[in-house]
Amino acid sequence: MKYVKYILLKNTIRRDDLSTLFAAHRYYQTSFMTNRVCQALLGASDHLETFVDAAGFAGLDRVARRTIVLKNPEIREGRIEKGVLLITFTETFPFFYQHIDCERLLKYFYVVLEPSWAGYCDANILFWMKYKPSPVVVEASEIQDFRFLESLGSNLIPVSFGASDWVDFRIFNPVPSEKKTYDSIYVTNYHPIKRHHVFFKALREIGDPTYSAALAFGQNGDAKQEIGQLIDYYNIRNNVTIYERLPQQQLNTILSKAKVNVLLSLKEGSNRSIFEALFTNVPGIVLKNNVGVNKSYINEMTGRLIDESELAQVLQEFRTSWEKYSPREWALKNISPLVTTRKLSETLQKCARERGELWSKDLAPKINAPEVEYFYAETAGSMLKSRKVIELFLNERHRATPNDHELHQHLIAVLPSNQSSQAVSSSQS
Repeated sequence: MKYVKYILLKNTIRRDDLSTLFAAHRYYQTSFMTNRVCQALLGASDHLETFVDAAGFAGLDRVARRTIVLKNPEIREGRIEKGVLLITFTETFPFFYQHIDCERLLKYFYVVLEPSWAGYCDANILFWMKYKPSPVVVEASEIQDFRFLESLGSNLIPVSFGASDWVDFRIFNPVPSEKKTYDSIYVTNYHPIKRHHVFFKALREIGDPTYSAALAFGQNGDAKQEIGQLIDYYNIRNNVTIYERLPQQQLNTILSKAKVNVLLSLKEGSNRSIFEALFTNVPGIVLKNNVGVNKSYINEMTGRLIDESELAQVLQEFRTSWEKYSPREWALKNISPLVTTRKLSETLQKCARERGELWSKDLAPKINAPEVEYFYAETAGSMLKSRKVIELFLNERHRATPNDHELHQHLIAVLPSNQSSQAVSSSQS
């Protein structure tokens, strides 16, 4: 229906035309739809930013919490070795369009985007195409999003990892002293997209009063009452134990008591909970038709990709087969934050070398815990604060500071003291 509306509007209202096409692509992504988007963008790139969501300046504190400097920029003998600024959550991106001089920011930093929802035909992501000479790396754990960005042939460079690849394995780790008291666990929230009814229906189908499941609810969503009613409707109240708003360490303990973790949403972002469980050595069950999870992460070592109709049967199988899996071993080798940092560093180094730009230092590793933080706490003392970067490149400041040399000096002034002295001496040599 979205695409039909697009066709009807195509020759009338340009804004509704493109907006409807974007929405259609997010709901129903096919190669045909991608081709239509690519064609439309050829003639609309100058107007793309008109679709970016509004972002009030009052959100500065939140934006600062959701960005992190993974590499400081350096100014040496008139040349800039770019730093790296990573921005999390799609809803954060509009702030940069509305309030930041992104063109100047990209002279000093490579930008890495970590979107929070699958479906990248979104002006809040695509407006970065405006800065064509500068590569912008976009995390895309969903293969459809990865291929979509590739098809654009733009400065947006997709990488196949996402929020799921920054789990702190020091927090999420096996607790051998905990017995497997739960046959399964669903780490979820009170939002209908988690499709709790599918889990509850499977528990009723199993029909075993000894089957024990845990439900660990986060703070999001407002359907708590309805979910409680569903538990009663499916008559599984005695099969489930409910936890709410657990700190990460307590969640790790509860995960350690479970044999398998499930994810039953059809579409969301790069889900973290299924991968937190992997590091706790708990395998996962994910639907084959889920959009958002990198399906290659669910394999013979980490769990099962299933059709929804198989859920009850597979849950029963895991009651006795969970020990055959080695999810933590696989996760440490493939998706730990240290491994992911190396992958990102290699991508950016390749970008720098292809463009004849300097690259002499790798990145500081980060984690999502749940907001973005440095993997090593002591790293923070040697890195630029993200708020300082944001303040330095505010549009208002740049209207008053048009001179690049003056900007260099401001940047040097906010660098941590050890790098500031090195940069000053280099700039004066």
